[in-house]
Amino acid sequence: MTAHFVITLFNISFGSLFTEKISANKTYGQMFDRKSQQKRYNAEWLSYRANIFNQITVPSIKAQTCKNFKWLVLFGIETPKSYVEKLNIDNLFIPIYTDGNSTIPDVISKIKEFINKDYVITTNLDSDDGIAINFIEEIQKQAIKVNRVL
Repeated sequence: MTAHFVITLFNISFGSLFTEKISANKTYGQMFDRKSQQKRYNAEWLSYRANIFNQITVPSIKAQTCKNFKWLVLFGIETPKSYVEKLNIDNLFIPIYTDGNSTIPDVISKIKEFINKDYVITTNLDSDDGIAINFIEEIQKQAIKVNRVL
């Protein structure tokens, strides 16, 4: 059996996930300074992103032909819980709050809460993207094919 997790970063920078070297002095994550991260808590920015998320991303998740997955949406630790509750009115996703420095361990910890399967699939979905209605179904079909080859 397979567990499938769709992971969306809502208002944390992608760079905060990595520590690989970009230059001798900086890591990729350090290229995103505190000031650029702070704008992601600004009410105007959050409203703008929520509109895109609600008009594009959420409908594409709701329309999936396969419902056998969990959607994890990552928010910065300073994101107001009331804001996230409004975004998640249909309880479509599991919110994860992270400071950006412990993002990967936070995600792994949450995934472990739900794992009782032999295999785990993770899929990244940006907070401003939509996916085809059979996207999840096709990924799972391909995973089954790969498993048979192994």
